[in-house]
Amino acid sequence: MKSLEEVKKKIAENLSEMDGCIKISKNPEWNYAKKLNAERRYKKLSRENELLRKIEMYLEHNPSEKSLHETRSKFQRIIKSKMDQYAYWFNNAKPDEVEPKKARAYFNKENGLTHLRRQIKTLNLILE
Repeated sequence: MKSLEEVKKKIAENLSEMDGCIKISKNPEWNYAKKLNAERRYKKLSRENELLRKIEMYLEHNPSEKSLHETRSKFQRIIKSKMDQYAYWFNNAKPDEVEPKKARAYFNKENGLTHLRRQIKTLNLILE
């Protein structure tokens, strides 16, 4: 399980690397490819820091490893039970304006499954 100090250290490392990316992208002497690479790296680090801040918020409350496992299994049970309802929803309750190809995404959004999957991903990263 990750510790709060590890997460804070990783956030600080990412912030310092992001500062380096900003310097590269603003330097007129660098070529376009180098600047573009720095901007992509900056965006990647920014997304990673966003996830690390979520992990940091979890860890600030000092959760036990057992409670994290229980929460993850609870979310997995919720997702499984909602996915079992998909066939019924698709045949009987699906709004007419939803295209069949986009029905799964609409169902996931309507039931909050995307958010639950993101939370499970965060819990898995904490438990690594």
